[in-house]
Amino acid sequence: MVQMATHPLGFDGASDTDQMRWLHGFRRLLDGLDAPLQVLIETEPGSGADDTVVLPRPRDFDDMRGADLWFVEQMSHSPSAHRRLTSLITPTSAAQRLDGALREMGIGFSIATPAHGLAFGLERPHEFSFHEGWSRSWYLERMPGTELEAGWLHRLIPPGLKTRLAWHADPLPLAWIVDYLQRQLTNMRVSRMQELSAGTNDPMLAGALPNTEDLQRRLASSQEKNGASPRRPYLATSA
Repeated sequence: MVQMATHPLGFDGASDTDQMRWLHGFRRLLDGLDAPLQVLIETEPGSGADDTVVLPRPRDFDDMRGADLWFVEQMSHSPSAHRRLTSLITPTSAAQRLDGALREMGIGFSIATPAHGLAFGLERPHEFSFHEGWSRSWYLERMPGTELEAGWLHRLIPPGLKTRLAWHADPLPLAWIVDYLQRQLTNMRVSRMQELSAGTNDPMLAGALPNTEDLQRRLASSQEKNGASPRRPYLATSA
């Protein structure tokens, strides 16, 4: 396995153009997935105490920079502060393709050494307790095909805790995808006909229908190849 630790993006403060470029690039990465992929998000809170501190009052204008630096240093150690490291983990055979996808999106990364170790603890009905905390897994099958806001996964992470949250994506069999898209297309066409009969128009449905038809045709034509396919994700988190 190869673990690629990505560099910070600054997504929230980036321009709309950069945000859309990253989103579309990541969609292409997932749509072209031909090997298992794990995305690991590690969160580490500040190590300082949550005590109320008195901000030093600068003596003059030149002393204001020192006060600002002191404030930034205090905030970085606050328990409410956190640092996040996102890594992509994939088999060695698929590392070159993932390398190219990240470079195409302009995302810097470095090769990290995956941690290997044994976890001893107590297995409970809904969690696994061990010396670092506890671990629990959820499995989501056939997530709704709605648009998810960028960063929605980060909101699942409780603040002030050291956590490791991972989600996994595995390619689905191409035959299953073609059959599923065919059923979806049937439902979409029926809904479109009902709209036209009622004199209404849903722009999202009108735009999604030709895109879905095109995807279904392309997948059906390459059904004999073991190529790109959508993914079946599930989430696992430990704290």
